[in-house]
Amino acid sequence: MLYNLQTLRVDYLEEIPKEFGNLINLRNFYMERNFSLSGIKQLTNLQTLSEIKVMREAEGFQLEELEHLDKLRGKLKISGLEDVSHPESAGKANLWRKSNIQMLELFWRPYTEDHNHNGIEILEGLKPHSNLKSLTIEGFRCSSFPSWMVTKNHLSGLYNLVKIKLGNMPYCKQIPSLGDLPYLQVIKIYKLGSVECIGSKFYGCTNLDGASSSNSHEAVVTTLFPALRKLDLRDMKELSEWSDAMIQSNSSSVNLFPLLEKLYVCGLPKLELLPNLGDVKCLQSLIIECCQNLTCLPISKELVSLQKLVIHRCPNLTSLFSEDFDEGLQGFGSIESIDLRSCKNLVGVPEIHRLQSLRRLLIEDVVGC
Repeated sequence: MLYNLQTLRVDYLEEIPKEFGNLINLRNFYMERNFSLSGIKQLTNLQTLSEIKVMREAEGFQLEELEHLDKLRGKLKISGLEDVSHPESAGKANLWRKSNIQMLELFWRPYTEDHNHNGIEILEGLKPHSNLKSLTIEGFRCSSFPSWMVTKNHLSGLYNLVKIKLGNMPYCKQIPSLGDLPYLQVIKIYKLGSVECIGSKFYGCTNLDGASSSNSHEAVVTTLFPALRKLDLRDMKELSEWSDAMIQSNSSSVNLFPLLEKLYVCGLPKLELLPNLGDVKCLQSLIIECCQNLTCLPISKELVSLQKLVIHRCPNLTSLFSEDFDEGLQGFGSIESIDLRSCKNLVGVPEIHRLQSLRRLLIEDVVGC
């Protein structure tokens, strides 16, 4: 037996041999495809485990087998969470103790017929260490998130996040509060089918109201999403309201998305208005697609770095600009590409001839052009 083997790469196996657990010196295990993996609980020196799939009880891998694998590092992907028989096994995995895991991906099969009533307990038990940099959750079928995604402090599972991706959650009614995460650079959210409103909780304003009013004589500027570079929202079929970031204090103001470079919004058919984007002087790319009820864009003079503007299939859009902005496109000296299609009510695009940096222009099915 290869007791001293440290790295193993497997392209295909019907099942892992029973003696696999005897490879006690194994550091790195790579799988090219996802298959049943059990008997790894003895591999306490394991550092790299690319992907594991939960199997039904007595058939294969169970979450508690991760309990003593505290040397795991890098990326860990766990799929098949709909097959967890006992939610307490998630807590036994002790992910909160695995400080070297940088990327965590958690997958439920999104179109299972049965509603997983244990989902919230399972996700609660899978709380990661606060060192986590990237979190992906897909197929989660509960209406709310666990406490470690709601509580904000330096020990929470989200505090040090750089990237978060949430998708295929048909029962989720609210996006977790993300605006006060100091290092978050990328947000991708899609197919949260029951979310109707994005408001103060998303921005994190509710956590700041008391602090901002502690000294009413001093002006306080609250920065929300201080490190965010990319915001991607897709296929939110019930989202009808996306409100501005507001703090209930006369002595406070909001600095929103100060470093945002890319905004992509697609498939929000009920949304009529986008929020005030704030002082987004770094925004370079603005892409809006398939927002059938959208009537106006929050384009204003702050968008001095905008290079790419894409608007597709927004038939009720009548204007590109906010009401208090009357300069037209001539204020956007950096813009290089404009792509407008299937916006039948959009009344013209003024001052295109003044855009000296423009390299690409495509206008199709826009009445006023």
